[in-house]
Amino acid sequence: MIENKKTDNNIDIKEIITLYLRYWYVYIICVIIAIIAVRLYSRYIIPEYNTYATILIKDNKQNYSPIENLSNFSGVNGLRYEEVDNELLVLRSKRLLKKVVENLNLYSTFHVEGNILSTEIYNNLPIEIKVNEKDSTSTFSEDFILSFDNNNIYLQKNEEDEIKTYSYNQPIDFYFGNIQFLKKSSEIKKENNIIVNIADSYTVANRLKSNLSANRYEDYSSAIIISMKSPQKEKAKDIINDLIVVFNNDAIADKNLENKKTLEFINERIKIINNELGGVEENLSSYKQDNKVIDPLSTAEESIGEIKSLSKEILDLSTKEEFTSIYKNQIKNASIDEVLPSNPLSQNSELAQYVSEYNKIVIERNIQKQNATDLNPIIQNKAEVLKQLKGAIINSIEKENNLLQRQKSLINNKLQKYQTRFGQIPEQERILRSINRQQSIKENLYLLLLQKREETAISLATSAEKAKIIDAPESIGPTNTDFTPYYLGATLLGLLLPIGIIYLSTLLNTKIETRKDLSKVIGDYPILGELPSLKKDDINNVVDKDLSILSEAFRIIRTNLQFMLGAENSEQGKAILVTSTIKGEGKTFVSINLGHILSQLEDKKTIIIGADIRNPQLQRYFSNSKRRIGLTEYLYDTTVELDDIIITSNFDNRTSMILSGAIPPNPTELIMNKRLGTLIDLLKTIYDYIIIDSAPLLLVSDTYYISGLVDLSVIVARSRFTEKQLLEFPLKATKDNKLKHPAFILNDVSSKSSGYGYKYGYNYGYGYGYHNKTKVSILSKLKSIFNK
Repeated sequence: MIENKKTDNNIDIKEIITLYLRYWYVYIICVIIAIIAVRLYSRYIIPEYNTYATILIKDNKQNYSPIENLSNFSGVNGLRYEEVDNELLVLRSKRLLKKVVENLNLYSTFHVEGNILSTEIYNNLPIEIKVNEKDSTSTFSEDFILSFDNNNIYLQKNEEDEIKTYSYNQPIDFYFGNIQFLKKSSEIKKENNIIVNIADSYTVANRLKSNLSANRYEDYSSAIIISMKSPQKEKAKDIINDLIVVFNNDAIADKNLENKKTLEFINERIKIINNELGGVEENLSSYKQDNKVIDPLSTAEESIGEIKSLSKEILDLSTKEEFTSIYKNQIKNASIDEVLPSNPLSQNSELAQYVSEYNKIVIERNIQKQNATDLNPIIQNKAEVLKQLKGAIINSIEKENNLLQRQKSLINNKLQKYQTRFGQIPEQERILRSINRQQSIKENLYLLLLQKREETAISLATSAEKAKIIDAPESIGPTNTDFTPYYLGATLLGLLLPIGIIYLSTLLNTKIETRKDLSKVIGDYPILGELPSLKKDDINNVVDKDLSILSEAFRIIRTNLQFMLGAENSEQGKAILVTSTIKGEGKTFVSINLGHILSQLEDKKTIIIGADIRNPQLQRYFSNSKRRIGLTEYLYDTTVELDDIIITSNFDNRTSMILSGAIPPNPTELIMNKRLGTLIDLLKTIYDYIIIDSAPLLLVSDTYYISGLVDLSVIVARSRFTEKQLLEFPLKATKDNKLKHPAFILNDVSSKSSGYGYKYGYNYGYGYGYHNKTKVSILSKLKSIFNK
């Protein structure tokens, strides 16, 4: 780290504000462009409407399960939040939306192309398209240009393709299946260039889902609002209405799963018992015929009245016991995804509640599995709950079966007491009674199953809808025509975008731009002055005795040089080295003008030496100088005298020049020639100021040798050109005693980057009549602003 260098960490708020306000015209342009963009956008936007409907999810439960604590969700008004969330999931499901697409025939969408926008047509065309998909799992979306008249359909894939003609009701084959164009009216007027998109139900359902939303309505736990954004109000209303219908049908289908399963179970048992009953009746008939029995039943009933009553009770209990065993096996064999049937002969309310809760969770789990896997924690949790519920159901069945067995055992004990009294009843009668008992059991069970089948069928036919419409679909809007936020955003963007660009450019800027930037890098080393930017035509100008900006800038530098060089009554002249870090920073321009401004002092003589013998630039300022000998010839040829190489400046007869001469093959060795030191010492006796235009420091070592022969080293840096890091080299060279008494000049400073001396001092001089004022047109002023 250079000791001289100091870092100024103070934040100059005024400087920061000035930096951003300097580009005020950019802000205005960006804001105007942004507002124009919003204006164009608002002019061609398609109006969009918000269509919504409100529905109420009805709770059809009569009571709650005794194991309600298995659920971790609670709610109010009879519905849990989890249940409402499940209904929201179903409403937004692609499964239901695909049914809506199929019901409303939304496979095709028609648009009329305008100059800029296309407008959708819904239900206003005299034709419709029937789509027959080849594979229900494949997806497709194709656009066609459609024209039609009363006789034919005309299709083309794009404007370059050939127009193909088809007839109405004719299947048109494509890779995804076939389509048919159907007439909706008998007379059809000719229409041209309608854009039609044909897509599969899954693709259309995805489009609908992106514009459809379903959420809880305010703070009502059971109310849901369904909304859809669309430029077609009628289409949105139809979609929402049909979605509610599909949702109700789907809910009814889920609700009837248990009833359907129960009905299937009852029908199966009726079929089996019917066969068994037929077998018992056949046995009874055979026994009567074989034993010639006429009417044993009436005789038995007269003698065993008590036995009849007890036998009836045993019959009922046996019927229930047999059916309970069958029902238990059915429950055990049911899979976790299968809805369980109810036991139509059971009066066990606990068992009915278990089955109802089990089936509800099965349905919820099957819905959730459509969008998740078995590894999902919610799915796994419900599987665990179902496992517990099935165990509880089997437990309840076993308890009921045990109760039936105990009741049957008690009645059997009573029956045995009575049977011992009637041991004299003929064996034939006892056999007939046994057959009749079996027949009665089967008949009783058969009649009960028929009754339960009717009850289940009635329940299946009278299932209530899940959703009740509170507010029918209605549209508001358009909702996208308030462009106030857009204009505010455009204004904000127009302001923030230039600020961001300026901030990034400042943050990433590694070049010296202002005097303050230079001062931060070089620390306490002196800055002689700043030189303003010149137009391309004025780059090679040489200062005169006028009051131009360039002349005034060099006069300030001259004054600062005099302070640094000391008293003017010295017997010898002062040698000044002018160099830079790299090529292109303006050291030759500074050397020429510095020599001429110094020669304007009274009784002062100046000479400029072109010491950059590798890349001579001094002769650019003098005509007919290419063939003149110069410093190179003087250094290697001892016969060349001083008068042979000195020429007078074209601009000032008090300023002399020594050009670089021919480019030598060994410039470094030539510069280190002792004859150069002798030349400078000789010139100090003749001239007051010797300006040495040397090579850049970073490229060659010539300048370091010359620095030991001069009184002051002037390093030229160029605004917006010189990298800050490059100035570390002259500072390090100074620290290592390779560069003598450095001072800096900032060249090519623009008016917006100049210091207070340039902005105020020079303008003050012009404002008070040192020059003739010229009127400047408004157009010229604008050009000057954008050229900054």
